[in-house]
Amino acid sequence: MQWKICNKPSARVYMGNILKKYNVDYYRYLNCDFLRTAEPYRLNEAYYSAICGFDLGPINRAVCGFRIIEALIAVAFDPKP
Repeated sequence: MQWKICNKPSARVYMGNILKKYNVDYYRYLNCDFLRTAEPYRLNEAYYSAICGFDLGPINRAVCGFRIIEALIAVAFDPKP
């Protein structure tokens, strides 16, 4: 599987099970060490019943994740162009 950003090859590192029915391959990209799954064809099913009008968990997780990623980017990359 080629990485869509830099077109470098990847290696399959393991397989996990999602929703107790889909076996999903995980790939590590050799150029940048990025880890990702195969195409996420199961997302609609995964999120179909997970969100209701009073469930704020996904929003809270998104905000928390955003703050963590923002801090990592600030530390890892030079802000000067």
